[in-house]
Amino acid sequence: MEHFGWPPGTELWLNDIDPAVHAFWDAAINDTDELCGRVHGAVLNMSEWHRQRAIFHNAGSAGIELAFATLYLNRTNRSGILAGGVIGGERQTGNYKLDCRFNKADLIRKIERIGRYRDVVHLSNEDARLCLSKWDDILPAKALINIDPPYFGKGSELYINHFKPDDHASLSRQVRRLKRRWMMTYDDVPEIEALYQGLPIYKTSLLYSAQTKRKGTELLITYRTLVMPTTEADSAISQRTMRIAA
Repeated sequence: MEHFGWPPGTELWLNDIDPAVHAFWDAAINDTDELCGRVHGAVLNMSEWHRQRAIFHNAGSAGIELAFATLYLNRTNRSGILAGGVIGGERQTGNYKLDCRFNKADLIRKIERIGRYRDVVHLSNEDARLCLSKWDDILPAKALINIDPPYFGKGSELYINHFKPDDHASLSRQVRRLKRRWMMTYDDVPEIEALYQGLPIYKTSLLYSAQTKRKGTELLITYRTLVMPTTEADSAISQRTMRIAA
């Protein structure tokens, strides 16, 4: 992990309840050569896009087939949304075509980089609340947990495994009980600010580009005593983040 600037002995724990996302990470970590081979031989046209989408939506798909279909749609759909539409449209008449974000050499380089760290990556496929409860007991005291839940406002449009309001509330109760340090990102909506009232909340500027580019904000919520960067030299986040609560 020294290659990432992290100290020796660092371990990475990943969890995602989405079977497709989990399949991708499992292949990138444990079946690296096969996944890279699929990327190298990828056919980038609408016929193949429909074929990969069918694999993705087939409940029986698993393993490397599901992993590659997930990667394929992530790179060829608008903003990488797995359930979204293809870049350039069905007739490929848009300014950008479906292959514009599918840089084979770059993808292979990144997947190979992930594969080199298979011995220190722990992967799971569980409900976030169950996973957080386990991690809080087994991770070392110096661990930092990054939580990336589905958005509250448009979750059903962006995620296959989206949360209902009760799920967001349940997660907030679980997060508040954590003993390990944590940080999480959410969409900037009043409901989330209310759920995490009393905790440090920051607003971070973002640039969205699903169809038309527009600026927006996202909430960054942290463990009560988590130390944030204080200078621009520490992190670029200090240039675009404003504390709004707690």
